[in-house]
Amino acid sequence: MGIRSLYEYVANEERLAKAWVVVRRNGRQSEKPETCAAIATFDREAESRIRDISGQLKSGSFTFADATAYLMRKLGKSPRPLVVADIPGRVVQRSILDVLQDKEIVPEVHKYVGQPTSYGGLKHRAVHMAIEAACETIHQGAAYYIRSDIPGFFTAIGRPEALRVVQSLLPDDSLATLLDEATYIEISNMSRFRESEKDLFPTPEEGIAQGCCLSPLLGNIVLYEFDLQMNCGSVVTLRYMDDFVILAPGKDDAEKAFSLGLKLLRKQGLKAYLPGRRGNKASQGFTSGGFDFLGCRITPRFVQPSRKAWKSFVDRVRQDLRHSRTALLKGQYSDSEAYNVSLLATLQRISRRVEGWTKQYKFCNKSNVFARVDVRINAEIRKYITAYSRRARGALPEQRQRMLGVWLAQDCRREPILPLRDKPEAES
Repeated sequence: MGIRSLYEYVANEERLAKAWVVVRRNGRQSEKPETCAAIATFDREAESRIRDISGQLKSGSFTFADATAYLMRKLGKSPRPLVVADIPGRVVQRSILDVLQDKEIVPEVHKYVGQPTSYGGLKHRAVHMAIEAACETIHQGAAYYIRSDIPGFFTAIGRPEALRVVQSLLPDDSLATLLDEATYIEISNMSRFRESEKDLFPTPEEGIAQGCCLSPLLGNIVLYEFDLQMNCGSVVTLRYMDDFVILAPGKDDAEKAFSLGLKLLRKQGLKAYLPGRRGNKASQGFTSGGFDFLGCRITPRFVQPSRKAWKSFVDRVRQDLRHSRTALLKGQYSDSEAYNVSLLATLQRISRRVEGWTKQYKFCNKSNVFARVDVRINAEIRKYITAYSRRARGALPEQRQRMLGVWLAQDCRREPILPLRDKPEAES
């Protein structure tokens, strides 16, 4: 018997297994130890767990557990609310997304979110493509720009309306309940946040969770009309989720387009930052002077990481080294937990950070910024190693080994078997 409904596509064991591959890859890259541990635990029994999820979906007994909330803090930025489902929930969410993005299964959704000027949260689209499009538009005569972004984008989206639009594009209603449950926000640890912080998170009735793989799809669907109307005539508007830049032949064209954009956003209950106000959320000017977009500085000749982007990255590296250095100075290296902040673990983590950050900007055609980043990070590493060397001189041999990051045999987890009992003598 062939698959007859969208729900059956989602519940298919093979599709769930493919969804798990993506969830596992993303989870392993997480900086949160609890996420990495949950991925490792699921992975040990992945085949049977996928089979169980498929069976629960087919029997209608699958339920989404309450999600976990985090506030992602960065220097100079407002906290970013993140809401993450447990591993089974993420696998099902990813399977739903894969079905909805499959143009062979749901061609209408693909048409709806496939605007050529939209780049975020879409298959086969990436930041470098948006940057390349901006450069090409400038070369074709765009002399003026207005850059802005949409504050509180995910939490401001009307979830019921977004789901209604999605459902209108589907060939059957078999996914209606599951899609609603997959995007419904119930947070298990909300009590740990202050009242002012709780307001940053979406509610079960309104908003969608940043951290759910379905959220970018819903966001793009909500902004379909924006993408359509903001690209007319000689004006090009490039959007990557909540960040957008208007490129036009002159100032009047750009400002007229921006006014239209504000009206379109208000229809969706959204707004955008206004250029000229305090802060760096929005700006405008001639493209000849360059502008920042998606972490890049774009000029008619060069593309490089923006000053804000590379300084923020160096700050993250500095914080990681400072955390390890503080642990060493406070003597927090007496047990197996010390390996997380050891010299080797910390430097390996920094190395992966640098490699990953550089790969994000491999399309840039000006390299002096990368040399500047190397100089800053090298200085931080020298300070870190100096602090480590001073502390190691006064430590015991086993403490120095933990600080270095080389495992001690006595710290390895053991599971000894019970002593063997003497075999009873046979009765004569």
